Amino acid sequence: MEERRPPVTYVLIDKIKVGQRFREQLNGKDLGQSLQELKDGINEHGLINPITVDSDYNLLAGFRRLTCCKELGWLEIACHNFGDLTENQRMEIELEENLLRKQFEWPEVTALRKKLHEVKQDLYGVGGKANQYVSATQTAGAGQGWTLSNTAASLRTDKAALSKDITLAKVAESIPQLKARDDDGKLLYDRAEAERAIRKMVEQLERELVLRQSLKAMQAVNEVVLGNVLEKILDVPDKTIDCIICDPPYGTDLQDIGLYQGRLYRIDAHFDDTKPYAQQLLARLLPQLKRVLKDNGHLYLFFGITEYQWVYDLLIANFQYVDAIPIIWAKAGNRWGTGDWRHHYTRSYEGIFFVSNPDRELTVVSPSVIDAGKGEDVKHSAEKPHALIQFLIEQSTREGEIVLDPTCGHGTTPIVCAQTKRRFWACEVVESAYREAKMGVAHELRRRAEKEVPETDTTGGPDTNAANPHDASF
Repeated sequence: MEERRPPVTYVLIDKIKVGQRFREQLNGKDLGQSLQELKDGINEHGLINPITVDSDYNLLAGFRRLTCCKELGWLEIACHNFGDLTENQRMEIELEENLLRKQFEWPEVTALRKKLHEVKQDLYGVGGKANQYVSATQTAGAGQGWTLSNTAASLRTDKAALSKDITLAKVAESIPQLKARDDDGKLLYDRAEAERAIRKMVEQLERELVLRQSLKAMQAVNEVVLGNVLEKILDVPDKTIDCIICDPPYGTDLQDIGLYQGRLYRIDAHFDDTKPYAQQLLARLLPQLKRVLKDNGHLYLFFGITEYQWVYDLLIANFQYVDAIPIIWAKAGNRWGTGDWRHHYTRSYEGIFFVSNPDRELTVVSPSVIDAGKGEDVKHSAEKPHALIQFLIEQSTREGEIVLDPTCGHGTTPIVCAQTKRRFWACEVVESAYREAKMGVAHELRRRAEKEVPETDTTGGPDTNAANPHDASF
């Protein structure tokens, strides 16, 4: 600035035009003690630093000085007249003068420095690499363009500090709460607090990105599909599944009995529980389950006890190691199954055929009567408790292995897999149940990712439990 400042001239104060300028003209603080001290200094020592105008006497810099001189009753004022200027040149001078002459609060100084750098680059082009500071005219004439180092040198600061200021100004533009003031005009956040808040937000964003990457990786190897399983399972490669949990229709015509009890039992229009349908479905499905299951894989097939023989016959026609003595799931509480309990004993258990393999051991030795799932709420009578499915999955798989459920309903099996770090492939034909399964899986994968990605800790950050205005969240 110094090498291109014009000589001092004196003009009538009334000729000075004050228009729209970059910075706010006078805030409450300026109208108080600060402005009075400036006026006292001018009255005692005169105007040490002249104001700045263009050829039409439009004020470029020195509004506070001009105001004080007017209040002191001066008729003339010393000024530097820069002559004819473009809009960018006028803004350049205003910004430089204000930054060099006045100590601002951090929202003002960072915004001014950011704007000055932008104006410089508009005027002289964007520099490709750092230059030693030279005047704007010399820089433009040399065709080097304007760099961050040039702006830093012109402001008597260093490049790193200027870069930090510009970044803070950009964030404050996007998040106005950072520069909010109380009723007395005092900033709610000082600069250090604003920077801590920003660091915290950045860390939260970085963690969110890591979480999303983790979720994307999980979703790439886990899938819940909508449609007819006999068609969809054709997309599953041969011998890739470690364990199958299959809970198909039993073929026992329980819908009408369920209504007699006054409780739901998968009575949706899609659900066909007739024996011909159940037999046809299982006869077509089991060969596909045999195809996708690894040679050492396990299969759990839920069935109605009254349908033992035909289900067992279909199983042994497809699999070598079928245990003829089924696992018994002993139901808890009032989960008695569906039936006419006025004339019959309640059916308080269900059968599970187990297809084993000598090459895969169970995780723990267990009796064949399982009472997992006591007291657990379910959405309909045919849904199996999460605790039961988790027990079976953990008995037959390790973390990272793949579980398949061809008729997953509301998603118990894939949800349990997400919780226990098993991969999964599941299918459901009813869209409403499929959507609920997808939501449940997404929720559990998110929870798992959050546990695996540690929380960040902003050193020296504000106390998030303190009750004060600085704790506003963004």
